[in-house]
Amino acid sequence: MTEFLIGFIGILSLLGIPYLAKKRGRNPFLFFFLTLFIGPLAVIFLLKRKEIAIKTKTVDPAHPADNLKIDVVTTFGVDDYVEPTDERTAFCPSCGFGLNKVPGAKTKCPHCAAYMYVRTDPTTNSRVVVTAERAEEIEDEWAKINGTWEFREAEKRRYEETKAQLTKNFNGATPSENDIRWSLLNEDSIKHSSIQDWGLYRNTIFEMGELLRKEEKHAMALEKYLLVCYIDTCGPNNISTPLGQKNEFGQKAFSKDDAFLAPGVLERILKSAKKLDKDLDSLKEILLNVAGQYKGAIPFTMSPDESWEEIINELKRI
Repeated sequence: MTEFLIGFIGILSLLGIPYLAKKRGRNPFLFFFLTLFIGPLAVIFLLKRKEIAIKTKTVDPAHPADNLKIDVVTTFGVDDYVEPTDERTAFCPSCGFGLNKVPGAKTKCPHCAAYMYVRTDPTTNSRVVVTAERAEEIEDEWAKINGTWEFREAEKRRYEETKAQLTKNFNGATPSENDIRWSLLNEDSIKHSSIQDWGLYRNTIFEMGELLRKEEKHAMALEKYLLVCYIDTCGPNNISTPLGQKNEFGQKAFSKDDAFLAPGVLERILKSAKKLDKDLDSLKEILLNVAGQYKGAIPFTMSPDESWEEIINELKRI
């Protein structure tokens, strides 16, 4: 009886511990061999949590961003996710005006016209309604926690530099948020195309379309969305190799195996077309015109007519 019990525990360990390891995101083969050598004791390594201590700093809103204070140390484990509590209230964080309902996303206060944002505060793990300034601080805090602070900091510097340059170009007039964003997107599109990162280039063109759509410039947005679809039917890749330079790994700029038409983009095309009272034939004309503008700039691997056939088939399914 004792031998049977020992054998049962052994088999259960050999099967159960690797399975548990896989469920917890660990290497099941490693734990299989650990179980062979140390038996059920291998489970001890699965009970230990990975803890990461990260220092973050909360920005004092009364001072510049470089005058940071309040040190916060956050320690968390792999399996320590806790659902944020909902601390949102139906009041404007800028002027205290009572709202008809609790904001669920970015919205403008009907009383003071200031924008309100919904964010999850990492220090309290709660969803809160905050001002634009506080939303920026919270995103900074999350970037430090997630290890993306250096990238975010670089983007913030680039934003300020672009704003300063546009202000100079506008003879001292302050550029709008969208002016700055458009300039940054233009810069990104040039950078991505120069090193043949066509997937990232495609994403940038889509963001341009989104910006135009939100400005109610549906005709221009439609051109961007159709260009995105044309690129998508060719199957864009990111090869990070300057134009004219040989790609050592032999990766193609476009591959039909990677072609995919995103339903979200197709839906935006139909919505913009409806606002402009455009039929499908009109959309084809727009695509052909856009294709002509970008001929030679983007190494498309199929003709506009071939691309349109795939696009129209998907549009008709929506």
